[in-house]
Amino acid sequence: QAKRIDLRGKSYLAPLTTVGNLPYRRICKEFGVDVTCSEMMVAFNFLSGGKQEMALPRRHVSEDIFGVQIAANSPSAAGRMAEVLAATTDIDFIDLNCGCPVDAVTERGAGSGLMRRQAKLIDTVAAMRYTSALPITVKLRTGYFDGKPTAHKLMDELVDLGVSAITLHGRTREQRYSKVADWSYITTCAAGVAARAAATRAPPVAFFGNGDIFAHEDYQGAIEAMHLAMRSAPSLADAAASGDASQLAAAAMAASAAGVMVGRGALIKPWVFKEMKEGQVWDISSSERFDMLRRYARYGIEFWGSDAQGLNATRRFLCEWQSFLYRYVPAGLLEVLPQRMNERPPAYFGRDELETLMASDSAADWIALTNRIPELGPADPSFRFLPKHKSNAY
Repeated sequence: QAKRIDLRGKSYLAPLTTVGNLPYRRICKEFGVDVTCSEMMVAFNFLSGGKQEMALPRRHVSEDIFGVQIAANSPSAAGRMAEVLAATTDIDFIDLNCGCPVDAVTERGAGSGLMRRQAKLIDTVAAMRYTSALPITVKLRTGYFDGKPTAHKLMDELVDLGVSAITLHGRTREQRYSKVADWSYITTCAAGVAARAAATRAPPVAFFGNGDIFAHEDYQGAIEAMHLAMRSAPSLADAAASGDASQLAAAAMAASAAGVMVGRGALIKPWVFKEMKEGQVWDISSSERFDMLRRYARYGIEFWGSDAQGLNATRRFLCEWQSFLYRYVPAGLLEVLPQRMNERPPAYFGRDELETLMASDSAADWIALTNRIPELGPADPSFRFLPKHKSNAY
C-alpha cells in the first residue's frame, strides 16, 4: 500500500519535457520552489529499457521534495512502472500524467488520452497505489474535448483512492495551450476535493491549480479563490456548524490544501517563485540574468559532461530554455504590471546591450548569447539550433 506525502500549500514546478532537466530544476530551487518533478517518463519506453528514460529519475541534493512523472496507457503498465520506480530510485512520489496533449502520447491512450476513458484512469491510479510503496499524485486537464469538462467527475474517486495530490491544468486537451486557463472551473474542482476529504475524514489531499501563473498577483489571486471555494464547500460549512472537534479539524485541514503549479511562467521567469514567496515584483537586471545562465552552464557541464558532447548538450538545452526566456519583458520597462502569459511580448530596446540581446527571438542570437558564457566558450561554427518546443506549447 502506497504511503502519503503532505504537499499542501507548496509551490510546485511543473514537469516539463526537454526543458525541465536537472540543471534547470536546480535554478528553480535556488529561486525558492518547494516541489520539483522529473520530465515525463513514458511507460512503454521505460519498461523496454530505453536509456533516455533511465536517466530521468536522477535528482539533485537540493531537490528536497522530488517526484517522477509517468505516462502510461494501462493499469498493468503503470502498476509495473510504479513498482520498479519505488524499488530502484530515490524519489518521494510518483505522478500520473493525464494531461499531456501531444498526439504521439494521446494516440496510444496515455497522457490526456486517459481523460477519454475515466474508468481506465481510475483503475490505473488504483494499480499504482497497490504496487508502489511511494505516494501517488495525478495531473489532469479539465477534459479532452473543448467545452466538455469532465475532470470534476473524477475528484471523489481520486480522493477515495488515497492520492496525495491532484493537479488540474485549466484547459482541455483540444485547447492545448490556446485561450486562458479556466480558473473558475479549477476552483470548483478544488472545492469538490476539499468537500470529499472533509466528508469522509480522509487525509487531506493537496490540490494544485495550474495555468497562466506568471506573477505573484496571479499566484495570490489563485490561492485566495481556491481557499474561498474550499471553505464554502457544503460539507465544510456543515462541519463548522456542528461544533464537533474532529469534524472541524478535518474541515480545516481540507480547506488549507490549495497550492499552485507553475509551468511556462517558470520557464520564462524562473524567479517567479521568489516573487510568489516575497509578494513583490523583482526587476532583475541583465547581469543578474546572465549570472543565472552561467550557473546553468556549470550545472549542465556537471550533468552532461565537460567533453565536446557534454558542452554541446549544455549549449543546446540552454538554447531550448532561451526560446522561452526571451519572452520576459523587464518589469522596469512595462507600462502596466504584471506581464500576462497570453499576451505577445512587445519588441523593445533594453536598458543595456545585453538586455536587448536577451529579448531577441532569433536562434542565432541565442547561440551568440551562449558564446559569451566563459564556461562554454564559442560554439563550433557547425553548431545549429532549432527549438523543439514553441514557447506557447506548455
